Amino acid sequence: MDLVWRCCDLRMVSTMFEVATYVLAVVILHHALFQSNKFTMSDTGRTELLPSDRYNRARWVWTLVWGIFFGCVIEILLVKLNDYRYGDHFLFYVPSPFGRDERVPLSVGVGWGVLLYTCTLVAQRLKQSTWARALFAGLLALSIDASLDPVARIGRLWNGSVGTPNFHGVPYDNFTGWMLIVTSYSFCVRCFFGWIDKSRSEKVKSVAAIWVPFVACAIATGITGLTDHILNHWIYPSQNVPDPRPVLCPEWAVFGGLVLIALLVVGKNCLEGSGNHRPIAAILAVPLVYHPLCWACAQTMRENIDSEQHSLVTMAIPFFFVVTMVAFLWGWKRDEVRARAEHIGRLVRARLAPPPSVPRPG
Repeated sequence: MDLVWRCCDLRMVSTMFEVATYVLAVVILHHALFQSNKFTMSDTGRTELLPSDRYNRARWVWTLVWGIFFGCVIEILLVKLNDYRYGDHFLFYVPSPFGRDERVPLSVGVGWGVLLYTCTLVAQRLKQSTWARALFAGLLALSIDASLDPVARIGRLWNGSVGTPNFHGVPYDNFTGWMLIVTSYSFCVRCFFGWIDKSRSEKVKSVAAIWVPFVACAIATGITGLTDHILNHWIYPSQNVPDPRPVLCPEWAVFGGLVLIALLVVGKNCLEGSGNHRPIAAILAVPLVYHPLCWACAQTMRENIDSEQHSLVTMAIPFFFVVTMVAFLWGWKRDEVRARAEHIGRLVRARLAPPPSVPRPG
């Protein structure tokens, strides 16, 4: 009976994540097709499209398409080359040349495309340097994945050996990979499109909407794979860290160092200028759906997790939800908020200032 109940739990959790991911993909695709051309107009108050904005629809549609494609390919390769597997509780799977036991759920690849699209678009709307926006996109992806992957691991939506240290069963190298691939993609795609926009050829710009996201995905995948190879075959073995590995081991140092650098760069640039964009409902839907869904699924599994993992439910997911929402809304009405803050500051200083001294007569 317990086994039947556990299988029902797994089926329910996996179906909830699948349906949510497919719905979000449709919402994001609708945004790419009908709204992506207009976001510069809405941010700046312009009444006409900028020349480069005419190609935004194709650029963002292909960002979603290639994100899904590379997500499926990468997951198939990871399942083949590593020792983790997805369960048999998903509705749809990507056809795999390596057999039934090494299949990858279609929703996983679709989730790659949704996160890549969402995080890159939010970062590109900020008035920051290319590097700062790329790192901002990587941190956004990390803040969402930090809720998704632990819940998937605890719910046994994927299984495999877990090294230490890890975050609720997810190795820190997994989060390092997410940071690298989203940051690299965002940087490459912005550099390529910036170079393409200087061209006078309309044909070059229209064709670039297809190949630039593809090349950027390929470069980001190559950078992440090369970094993973160097770390696991050269850097980590050379440290002679004993097993079981302590908490402060090279894996944690690499991940923590990468996050710290990103926070310093992004924090400095956000304070200097973050833009004045308006929130987009289709983009906000991603964290508003994924984080509460993770929390709800973790609640259904409370009886099957220990007290340490239970902290994921009580603290980690709400924390990442708040962080993600602040990041997604950063820059909203910035000029208006700053003007109001300065006005309030002047009123406070005027009230706290001592009254002017009145000279006494004769």
